[in-house]
Amino acid sequence: MSSQAFGINDQGDVVGEYVDASGNGHGFRWDGTTYTNLDVPGAGGSSYAWDIDNNGNVVLIWFSPDGFVESSLYNGKKYTSINVPGATDSWVKHVNNRGDIMFSWTDSFNTSHGALRHLGKYYKFDHPKSVNTFGQGINDHRVIVGSYQADFSSSDGFKARF
Repeated sequence: MSSQAFGINDQGDVVGEYVDASGNGHGFRWDGTTYTNLDVPGAGGSSYAWDIDNNGNVVLIWFSPDGFVESSLYNGKKYTSINVPGATDSWVKHVNNRGDIMFSWTDSFNTSHGALRHLGKYYKFDHPKSVNTFGQGINDHRVIVGSYQADFSSSDGFKARF
């Protein structure tokens, strides 16, 4: 068994994943005293809780029964799919306290791209010099960060405002 923490909010609530004795991954939320299991219904394998905002909304990635990476938002009561439209795999990365969500996603050619969900609308993007772009983080001041590959041998970072 093992565990990893991936996100923390200003109240100190931590989210991440643990692997059970059978090798299955499960998302979790820890509020400082209690662990809550976060498994997306219908996940064909593992669920990973990736980040949490100050309202307690958790973003998770999970594997569908056919092996694709899916993304969901958990509001404490219900899981909602938040996959990037048209994505083969949709990797949610972060949620800020305004409800904006950062993604990395792949297309049918296995090329990676970034996406931002702002006010419920998805904005897909690529770094202008890239063969692959990865959205990684977002803060409350409308700044995103990520990385890109200008070729397949190295990566560089970027920072942008929206």
